[in-house]
Amino acid sequence: MARAFTRASSHTISLPSVADLTTAMTFGCWLQTASASAVAEYRTLCGKGRSGDATDRNFGFDFRRVASGNEGLEMYWTQPVNNYSEYYFDVTLSLNTWYHLVWTADWSTNPDTVACYLNGAAQSLSVGGSTDATPTTGATPVPNMGAFHGGGSDYWDGRLAEGVIMPVAITEA
Repeated sequence: MARAFTRASSHTISLPSVADLTTAMTFGCWLQTASASAVAEYRTLCGKGRSGDATDRNFGFDFRRVASGNEGLEMYWTQPVNNYSEYYFDVTLSLNTWYHLVWTADWSTNPDTVACYLNGAAQSLSVGGSTDATPTTGATPVPNMGAFHGGGSDYWDGRLAEGVIMPVAITEA
């Protein structure tokens, strides 16, 4: 069953039973965007950490538009001492079209092993920040679907369905 999120109404779903993840994870969902994003605007699919605090994020998944005008999907986390890791790929999402997204991360490897599949196809990822870092776990609050914790202006606008967070990195097989 799909859940509609309206950006202007600050819709979100809290996920209280998700522990901090530090070894591996898989995040997946079906997504459908209802509006185009503006430059430097984040649309969070799922996130766990303090909103507005880029130094304390256990994990996050966004759709955004960068200054070049390109849209993309990203996975990110922070680790102690303000280090930031981001894996990103450019993609234009057609409005009101369903996409299946799966991100995996294995933080026990060096470098970290991160993969993304959109509609079953592996994506070529760009990397920003550290490629060998375990996510922050200190004081990270309850994660949310449809927004980063505490909101702000990062709400999803569209539909999300069949969201999953697992403490293992599934393989393509």
